[in-house]
Amino acid sequence: MTMQTKQDQKNDKSTYHTRAVSRALQILTSFTINDLELSIAELHERLGIHKSTLVRLLRCMAEEGFIEQNPETDKYRLGLRTFEIGSLYHRTRMMHIETIARPFMQQLVDKFNASANLAIREKSEIVYIGAVEPKGSSMRVVYATGDRFGVHHTALGKAIIAFLPPDELEDVLETKLTALTQRTITTVEKLMTELEQVRRQGYAVDDQESLPGLRCVAAPLWNMDGAVAALSMSGSTLIVTRERVHEIAKDIRQAARAVSAQLGGLKTPSVYENP
Repeated sequence: MTMQTKQDQKNDKSTYHTRAVSRALQILTSFTINDLELSIAELHERLGIHKSTLVRLLRCMAEEGFIEQNPETDKYRLGLRTFEIGSLYHRTRMMHIETIARPFMQQLVDKFNASANLAIREKSEIVYIGAVEPKGSSMRVVYATGDRFGVHHTALGKAIIAFLPPDELEDVLETKLTALTQRTITTVEKLMTELEQVRRQGYAVDDQESLPGLRCVAAPLWNMDGAVAALSMSGSTLIVTRERVHEIAKDIRQAARAVSAQLGGLKTPSVYENP
């Protein structure tokens, strides 16, 4: 048994742990938004890897496209292959967002006996991509996959557009804000005030704005690009009472945070830290 193997066991590392692979991964994760390029000396100082070893690893990683050398500075930077893998990760996670979210949706349904809904935005509408309904429910409030509604009168829609960049939000607000009930927000001024509250508290509420007798609470889901979807709970006003909104919102935000982490959100938005 080699000295390295003994040391690995001492550090509780897997028997499949490979030193070269570990070092290559350490090199990859050394690059950050503030350190786009690093020299061999800088990598040596950060990682403690011998310079001759670094050279061999970097050459191997460059041959595979994971690292490239800037001919002007002689420093190293991430290669195109890392972008391709990152893009693939992003695409597959977004494609399976409903699969990722469903266990959390089921937990919410079991706890609150209300429907859990999942939606993405397409222009000025939300599109339902998943729903879980409580068993034995006497009032069916779940929406079908593919159903569309305006972003301005749904908690799901408001949870997403509240965090859009200003130019994208401006495009959304150019659409007529149609009234579905007496409670529907139909002016840009009132909607902007509502969205500011959503940003402050970290969740949105549809209080009978889409359908009389129906209340909904939603929180945004994030990936590396921003708020790309939303998760909600909806039910009759007898189940989703005003008194329960804060409790439901707390659990929805926790679930949204967990789903967002799996969607590749690089930083946890402060919206999930609000009381």
